[in-house]
Amino acid sequence: MDRAEFSAFVASAQEGNFTAAAHRLGLTQPTVSAAVTKLERELGAQLFTRTRPLTLTDAGAALLPHATEALNALDETWRELRSVAQGTGGTLRLGSSVFAFDLDVPNVIDDFRRRHPAVRITLIEHLSIRPMSAAILAGRLDMGLTITVEAPPAGVRSDTLRSEPYVLLLSTTHPLAAQERVTVDDIRDQPFIGRPLGDQFRSLMDQVCDAIGLKPTIVLEVDGYESTLSALRRGTAVGLGVPAVATLHPDEFKALPLDAPDAPPVRLVLLTPTNRALPAAASTLRSELLAAAAHDGIKT
Repeated sequence: MDRAEFSAFVASAQEGNFTAAAHRLGLTQPTVSAAVTKLERELGAQLFTRTRPLTLTDAGAALLPHATEALNALDETWRELRSVAQGTGGTLRLGSSVFAFDLDVPNVIDDFRRRHPAVRITLIEHLSIRPMSAAILAGRLDMGLTITVEAPPAGVRSDTLRSEPYVLLLSTTHPLAAQERVTVDDIRDQPFIGRPLGDQFRSLMDQVCDAIGLKPTIVLEVDGYESTLSALRRGTAVGLGVPAVATLHPDEFKALPLDAPDAPPVRLVLLTPTNRALPAAASTLRSELLAAAAHDGIKT
């Protein structure tokens, strides 16, 4: 039994004769009649009484709903497979660093979802570059977005969507807020706010501090973006991060550039595998993110 035989049988049952069924299917009448006869032979049962119009036998009446359901399921499968192949359907597994989504990346993704509503996006958050890269290499993620100062391992491609300097973040009421920039010596004895050890952003901070020769005195460890902002508002300690924090809250916070030539820029990167082809939906989203970055730098 195959699709052609089921299609000929269902069309003949619905149309009442082989000629009308052939016209509907774009086939000749002998082709449809032969397909029904072949199906009857394979099933070992007569499906029609050859009258005008055709009359279903008990066997034919029993088969009709199942054959119709099978054809509908096959059509739906083909539609889904075509949409996956064209990038308009399927599942996209995306890793993300939460802070990256304080930038305009969510708007690009929202636009993508509006244009491709059949694509299901599975978002895995709180991943820094190393575990994200490992998940991509293992095939658990299709792509990832994170902020980093380091390069990914072999087998993972990194496209920079945005690059920003690491800055000193502080309340507008802090004494250092009157300055336009700071040196490492200016902040060497300042109390710092930081994330707990093991947190992805603490690792990022530690890497930058190592690069500029700063050993910050962390007096308060906070877990989470809002907790960090709340601690900075008190004006008794400073933090390190990207300018977006101050840009989003200009009345409360100031971002001071670090006068430190060795300070590496912090990059918002898109990670994809090099050891396999991207699914069509992921490839489409990658192209749209790169186009948005080239157009306006993924603005805040």
